[in-house]
This record gives sequence, C-alpha cells and structure tokens, in this order.
Amino acid sequence: MRKQTAAKIMALVAISGFSSYWLGIPNVGFILNPNASAIDEALGQLSRAESAQTPNDMINFLLIAKSQLPESGPVRWWSPEKANFESIQGELDDLINRARNISSLDLGDELHNSEMYAIHKQIEAIQETLVAL
Repeated sequence: MRKQTAAKIMALVAISGFSSYWLGIPNVGFILNPNASAIDEALGQLSRAESAQTPNDMINFLLIAKSQLPESGPVRWWSPEKANFESIQGELDDLINRARNISSLDLGDELHNSEMYAIHKQIEAIQETLVAL
C-alpha cells in the first residue's frame, strides 16, 4: 500500500514539474520582451515593404509597421548597443519621405530604381536589428 502511494506521489510530482517547466518557458520569454508580438507584426509589414514594387505600396506597409513598433526604449534590453526605437522610428519617417519623393517618378526611371533599391536595403537593415531580439 505504501509503495503504491509513494509511486503515485512521485508520478504526480514528476507530471506537475514537467508541466510547469514547459508551460513556463513561453512565459519567461514574454516577460523578458512584452513587445514581441507587436514587433513580429511590424517585421511582417517591413518584409512586405521590402518586397513592394511601388513607392505607394511601400509607404502603406511602412506606416503600418511604424504604428506597431514602440515609440521609445531600447531594442535589446541586454545589449549596450545604441539601437533604440526612437532611432528606428526616425529611420522609418525618413524612408517614408524618400518613398514619397520618388512616387511621382516613372517606374522605369533610373533614379526611381536606384532609390527603391536603397530603401529596400535600409528596410532590410532595420529588420536585422529587430530580429536580433
């Protein structure tokens, strides 16, 4: 009788420990970075902006991404790097203005193409900064 009770108690402890361990892992990640889902959504919009073929489409995706990112604070809480959301918001504003400036140019224009390429590269750099979270 005692062996059965001890075995049941040990099984209960093992199951509850295993469950709390696996249920706790995602929560630790959320506590360390509560903006994770908003950043993931912004990354999706930035990816769309990076592949956009017209400045107007790019502007729409950049505006959505800008609204989903925090206005201030460090990008990485553990890193001494200078990456912060204020600078990313400023870069997004700059990209939106650059896209507006070329929106009146023809799609095949050399200036249009080179500027779109430069904007795509800058969006890619912002994504790399955010992915490093």
